[in-house]
Amino acid sequence: MVVPVLAFVVAFALDVGTDRRFSQVWGSFALLASAAAIPVVRRAVVPVAAYLGVWVGFNSLRAIGDNAGLGPVPQRLVAELEARLFGGVLPSALAQRTVLDPTHVGPIQLAITTVYLSFFVVPHVVAITLLVRERALFWRMVVASALLFGCGVATFALAPTAPPWMAAADDPSLGVVDRLPRLVLGDLGVAFDQASHSSPGYGYGFEPNPLASMPSIHLGVTVLIALVAWQGRTLWRWLASAYAVAMGIALVASGEHYVVDVIAGAILAGAAWASARRLLMWNSVSANASGAPPQYESRPVPEVRPVTDRSSS
Repeated sequence: MVVPVLAFVVAFALDVGTDRRFSQVWGSFALLASAAAIPVVRRAVVPVAAYLGVWVGFNSLRAIGDNAGLGPVPQRLVAELEARLFGGVLPSALAQRTVLDPTHVGPIQLAITTVYLSFFVVPHVVAITLLVRERALFWRMVVASALLFGCGVATFALAPTAPPWMAAADDPSLGVVDRLPRLVLGDLGVAFDQASHSSPGYGYGFEPNPLASMPSIHLGVTVLIALVAWQGRTLWRWLASAYAVAMGIALVASGEHYVVDVIAGAILAGAAWASARRLLMWNSVSANASGAPPQYESRPVPEVRPVTDRSSS
């Protein structure tokens, strides 16, 4: 009862101190804190809060990544280097020129856009599934995601990189690159920004920092999903691997990322996955060394009764 009472006392004090303008906010915090005091609820609240905290923290830091003032790398450096490797034009321009027709929305364009946008749903579905069925893999994915996001945010600040669609708009010599998801969604009547086709410099409404191309977090998270799947059945392994490959192709073809971004995202995801395992093992060893109870339920030891030697009687 101590935690709920204390939570509501603090909430009441904050409510009074803010002239009751945020009563619903403080009341919600008090209810959440009270619910978290219940062991059964806490076992679900803590992992969910950790997962949401990792994603919210990443998006918040990403929003200020290009404004950190630390970027010594030119925004178009990756674009210029990659264009040299592909005969003077970007791979995204080659893909859209030879395979895609951005002016026509057909099955291929819809498929690429669907794969790209699935990033905003699939990782969370996987996390919920792991939370329910494989708690150990859930925590490993959370830690690996935090490490991946941390490396991504640092790179966004140190090397803010203009994506292919933005770099090509500033330098036509790199090729013609359209932002395919925006064009497809616009054709379907869904507008994510206020930009017109003649002013491609704007990002989506939920994308406050478009200079976050290197590395590809899209591909990194997708590779983490594949690594999770490789801990399970063969079917899931191949489906998740195919999904990662499809995501890599979609990111380049849609004009959202460079090939270098995709490779960097995959490498960072692999390193984060391996590091997460080591961190969790170290944490488990440290907890056992400090006398903390093991994270499993021990079975009761059956009572052993002394055997009476009847032959001596």
